[in-house]
Amino acid sequence: MRASWERSFKYDPVPSLEHVRCPVLMYYGELDSNVPVQISIPIIEQALMRADNKDFTIKVFPRGRHDLIEGEDGGLRESTRMKRFVPGYWDTMLDWLVTRVTRPKSSRSAVLLNRSGKGHDQNEKTVSDWNSDSDSDVRLPQCITVPGTTDN
Repeated sequence: MRASWERSFKYDPVPSLEHVRCPVLMYYGELDSNVPVQISIPIIEQALMRADNKDFTIKVFPRGRHDLIEGEDGGLRESTRMKRFVPGYWDTMLDWLVTRVTRPKSSRSAVLLNRSGKGHDQNEKTVSDWNSDSDSDVRLPQCITVPGTTDN
């Protein structure tokens, strides 16, 4: 388990972020003791700008810990006492999503896709089915890649 944990800390997200062109919402807690927030944010911003990403939001929550639970010092000892997400957590997420997601006109809802690109309902829709469906305004962002599909 320790080897797995150490690999996680060696991961550099910058090469991946330099290719992200879809909208991005990143949350940080100012009390995060695992991630150096003030150092990380400029690095992430630069990587997303190199990707020519024009729609990214990075939010730092006051009194937020690494898990975005409201805290006092971000230490491990307080984790059993802390009970709620930082103020603004849900509202920020909802506001961000509402400005970027289109609700379908029909009564159908978006289909969850599994790794094969097939839906989990009787219609078995694929990404290409949704993106070419003329009676619905649901569109999956072109930056979403679902293994098993060819038209993204």
